[in-house]
Amino acid sequence: MGRCLFQLIGTFITLAVIGIIGYFVFTRLFQSSEEENKEFVVSDNANSGEELVTAKNDNKINASIKDVTIEHNVVNGGQKGVSISVDFVSNNLKNANLYCMVSFFNEDKTELKQRIFNENYRSVEGTVIVGSFLSPPTSSCSTKTVLFIPYGELLASGTGSTQMWLSASILYYRTDTDVVVLDISKYYPFYVEKL
Repeated sequence: MGRCLFQLIGTFITLAVIGIIGYFVFTRLFQSSEEENKEFVVSDNANSGEELVTAKNDNKINASIKDVTIEHNVVNGGQKGVSISVDFVSNNLKNANLYCMVSFFNEDKTELKQRIFNENYRSVEGTVIVGSFLSPPTSSCSTKTVLFIPYGELLASGTGSTQMWLSASILYYRTDTDVVVLDISKYYPFYVEKL
């Protein structure tokens, strides 16, 4: 009888230990999964209605575009064009691989498709963009990025001027294939003289 009681107590202790270990392992896995999901959320792109994965503003990583300014008739490298300054703040992104991108849109706010092939001003989808990679030097900082696009890349034909739109985005490249949209600006109007 004593031997059976000893084996029964040993079995209960073993099951209790396995249960406690299983509980901690399960809750840790579940907790990690929740924390990873808190960092990013799927939301609507305010400009196009597309679903994008964007970072939440929850003391983890974030970037916020504060201002976009447009300067016309700027000459850069012998070409006349538009200079776009994008001011943004970032948090917890020290030395991260960020990409500041400006996308261009027609008067009806449809994406401007590139009519000539120039990789310097072309997205994978064939739309007109300009951008620059950068890495914030500190955990929390304010950054001003100046981008330039020649008028010839916007290819407005006819006479007079045409209204176009642009929108800035801050992208976070966690890896070459894992890109997260941190912020998208509103649309900004500008005019281009037709060639």
